[in-house]
Amino acid sequence: KPIPITQARVLMLAAVADALARFLADHAAARPLVPVFAAALPDARVVAWRDDEPGFASYLDARDVIGAVSYAMVIAAIAIPMWALLYIQVLRRRRELAILRSLGFTRLEIAATCVIQALAIAVLGCAIGAALGYGAIQYFAANPLFEWESLRVTPIASPSTFLVPCLVILATAIVAALPPAWRASRVAPASVLRRIE
Repeated sequence: KPIPITQARVLMLAAVADALARFLADHAAARPLVPVFAAALPDARVVAWRDDEPGFASYLDARDVIGAVSYAMVIAAIAIPMWALLYIQVLRRRRELAILRSLGFTRLEIAATCVIQALAIAVLGCAIGAALGYGAIQYFAANPLFEWESLRVTPIASPSTFLVPCLVILATAIVAALPPAWRASRVAPASVLRRIE
């Protein structure tokens, strides 16, 4: 049960409690609060969890690095195939794109069709991936990844769990679509329609 810091000082002075812990929503905010608690509890040893448990802090740092590498692999796995498929499609649709240019479509409008197509694929992939991810989270919440005595390791879902990967995928799709879109916008109608190109 949370208690005011003044009451915590009374408990420490009365030797009723030999240790007090303050849990924060953001674990990174622990270290800046050390001077605040040290000033309020001058007789106590105040330490941030990263300084008290360096091994666990190293584990979290390793987890962050693995997460960053995983994101990089996902970006590469999305960008390269999408770029290749869109580029091939642009080459196959040169005549169709030339006709659109002849009908008065601007280069920007032609390029936008490629980007919109990439976004449509990315949105569909995000929807399917989010549904599968939500199902996996529900499964592992009911069947913990690790369980020992009172310790249970289960996934925690939040809006950022789905929002951040979806934004990364959408941004990657846009970047991957830009070179094929530029290529599509540079199609020369006269050359293509005369089958010179």
